[in-house]
Amino acid sequence: MRLTLLAHGDTAAARTGLFGAPRDPLVAGRRPPAVHGTIARGPETACADTAALLGAASAPVHPGLAGPDFGDWAGTPVADLAATNPAGLRAWLTGADAVPPGGESLAQHLHRVATQLDGAPFAAGAVVLVVSPLTARAACVHALCAGPQALFHLDVGPYTRAVITGGPGSWRLRSLTPDRG
Repeated sequence: MRLTLLAHGDTAAARTGLFGAPRDPLVAGRRPPAVHGTIARGPETACADTAALLGAASAPVHPGLAGPDFGDWAGTPVADLAATNPAGLRAWLTGADAVPPGGESLAQHLHRVATQLDGAPFAAGAVVLVVSPLTARAACVHALCAGPQALFHLDVGPYTRAVITGGPGSWRLRSLTPDRG
């Protein structure tokens, strides 16, 4: 099986440094790169918008592919957290087990994404999963059998493509390609 994880396009929240804004739409402008395969997506608005630009407005949604749950931090500017909760922000930025109040840790997010990849009945052949950049990172880390700390060592921006091959329990990272648009 071949899965292409396509990170959704740029959002205003990402540009302004907001934590987890799942209802934030794409910023108008660039189009996603051409992809080939059956398209499915995470539940975020930016994932739906990106899938629509790819001609798959009705792509099936996989809730397990959602970005991390930032809990009380959702929609908060990173600069505000740095001022009001510097220790909590520092812990989250350096430790995959740190949990935002009411949310999930990056380690929990990685486990959820791994469970989805290993258990979801994807269509045979090439599949394109439109997901958040952090979910694409988690899929790569899972394919590499690396620990959650590896999430901090991958750069995945808007429209980055990660290709993983194999199947449940035996994924391999084939490529990680940033958008050149």
